[in-house]
Amino acid sequence: MEGLNQKLLDYASNIVPSMGTATTIAIIVSIVLALIYCFFGYKLLRVHISFVMFVIGATIGFVIGVLLGLDQTFVLALVAVLAILFALVGFFLYKVGLFVMIMVLVASSSYGFLSGIFKANYVLIACIAVSVLFAILSCIVTRPLVIILTALSGGLIVSNSLIDHFLVQVSMLNTPRTTEYIVLGFAALLAIFGMIFQFRTTENYEYKRTRRRD
Repeated sequence: MEGLNQKLLDYASNIVPSMGTATTIAIIVSIVLALIYCFFGYKLLRVHISFVMFVIGATIGFVIGVLLGLDQTFVLALVAVLAILFALVGFFLYKVGLFVMIMVLVASSSYGFLSGIFKANYVLIACIAVSVLFAILSCIVTRPLVIILTALSGGLIVSNSLIDHFLVQVSMLNTPRTTEYIVLGFAALLAIFGMIFQFRTTENYEYKRTRRRD
C-alpha cells in the first residue's frame, strides 16, 4: 500500500510541478466545501452527490491509469471520462449516488478519527460495516440522517484541516490527546450549528413529492 501511495504521489508531482502550492489550494478548497457541506448538506444534496461521485470516478481513473502505466494523456482522459460518468450516475440515479456518498463519507470520517485512537486491524472492517449500515438507513430516512451526517462530517473536516495545516501551534502547544479533544470540540460546535441551520432552513422534499402524488 505504501508503494502504491508513493507511486501515485510521484506521478501527481510530475503533472503538477508545484505540489506545495497545489496542496495549499486543495486544503483551502476542501475547507470551503466542508463548510458548505456542514450548513447546506441536505439542500444541495444532489450537487454534493454529483461532486462526491465525480471525485470518486476521477480517483478510480487516476489509480487505474497509474497502475496500468498509461501515458499521461491517456491517464487524464481516463480520469475525465470516469469522473463525468460517475457524476452523471450520481445525479440521475439519486438513491445509488446517495448510498455511495454516505458510505464513503461515513467510512472515511470514522476511519480517519478512530485509526488515530485504536491501532487494531478491525477498525477498518468496523468502519466499513458501519458505513454500509448508515448508507442503507440514509435511503430510508433521508432528511434527518443526511443533515446529521453532513453537519458532523463537514465540521470534523473543517476542524481537522484548520488545526493540522493552519493552526499548527495548537498541536505544538498541546499533547496529541488534548489536540484531539480540541478538534472534536470545535467540530462538535460547528456540527451543532450546522444541524440547527439545516433543520430550520429545509423541508422534507421526499414527503412533499409523495404528498403531491397523493
